[in-house]
Amino acid sequence: LKSQANLNDPTLDTNDAISKITKLLRHFLNEKFALSGLEATTGEIITEMENENLDERFINEVKQVLTDADMIKFTGGSADKSKVENIYTLVEANLQRSLRGELQKVVPEETEE
Repeated sequence: LKSQANLNDPTLDTNDAISKITKLLRHFLNEKFALSGLEATTGEIITEMENENLDERFINEVKQVLTDADMIKFTGGSADKSKVENIYTLVEANLQRSLRGELQKVVPEETEE
């Protein structure tokens, strides 16, 4: 992650950094959960994550990252450094959670009939 976006670099291209971070996130989703993260839309990724019963917090944070990146990409706008830092922090936190084994599929509780 750090090699994709050096937040201390004064010449940091924020849009490029966000693009690289989200590409890394999509690769992670593909490798860790076999989701079609590389070629799918944000909506398709979120639907797949929900269908796989992934952690709700994780789904919401991925949705936030990808939605923010989409807004920047498709509006042709420029991201400010704080937006890059926010996206970086969310992705880094979830990669760390994964390394600690905290990102697993949620097993629905059985209901008594």
